[in-house]
Amino acid sequence: MDGPNVNRKVHRDVSSELEKETGQSLLNIGSCGLHVVHNSFRHGSEKSGWALGEFLRDLYTLFKKAPARKDDYFNAAGESTPKLPLKFCGHRWLENVPAPERALEIWPFVLLYIKAVRKREASEPSCKSYQTIVETKSDQLFTAKLHSFIFLAKILRPFLEKFQKDAPLAPFLVPSLLAVVKRLYSLILTQEAVAGIKDAADLSLPKDLPSSSFKKESEISLGHQAELALDKVKTKVSALKIKDLKQSFSACVKEILTRMLQKSPLRYTLANNITCFNPDTIKRQPEMAQRMLCK
Repeated sequence: MDGPNVNRKVHRDVSSELEKETGQSLLNIGSCGLHVVHNSFRHGSEKSGWALGEFLRDLYTLFKKAPARKDDYFNAAGESTPKLPLKFCGHRWLENVPAPERALEIWPFVLLYIKAVRKREASEPSCKSYQTIVETKSDQLFTAKLHSFIFLAKILRPFLEKFQKDAPLAPFLVPSLLAVVKRLYSLILTQEAVAGIKDAADLSLPKDLPSSSFKKESEISLGHQAELALDKVKTKVSALKIKDLKQSFSACVKEILTRMLQKSPLRYTLANNITCFNPDTIKRQPEMAQRMLCK
């Protein structure tokens, strides 16, 4: 799968050859945005320090090609028939949500399996993947973190699905990206600060915004399901750990936004002005569409 750097290199080479032969060059609206958005999410997840990607890969690996281990897992579940983990592959755009959702669904059965191992009712695996799962079990904020991961992935997934098509979608690119960026900023910025973002020209990197624009940790929401999971363990964890969780979530969102704003088509004038062919822009803002067309 080609990345944005490959796309840019091909564009430069083709444009250079075309200019030599015809004196004209290709128009540039930047990369498609798919790689940028997905990679921004990956970097943001890593910035959080939660190591959820490693957990999801190890959960799948634990039962992959291990028939005896699967039997122990099913036996530990009693009369229930639990599902198996799904493969998590960080470079596949649309697979960020199903794997963690399945992990949450089967987590109670995984805990039963670990309990059976400790009671010597099942063989103890000596592999690294099992140690990762056992270590994760001791993290009382784990389910809140995983729900937050899913929450952020679902904000990005509609964009990834919409633009992974062979169709002339360039006029819709910047409005869709801008909507995603504003949604992400709404998680960490005050309502007043978000209201000031009207178009791509109003966007700034998180590091360039004044501290007064950001919400306090207590005002940051990790997503509805994550907040419910957090409520269940609030009496068991310290206020400092909850504060650290909110800070790491905020750091994750900031990293996603920074990567998106630095590398996405939002930076390109043509990508913004081609919005003049967007039917919604023509209908709602005809004068703006006319100005964009003439630029």
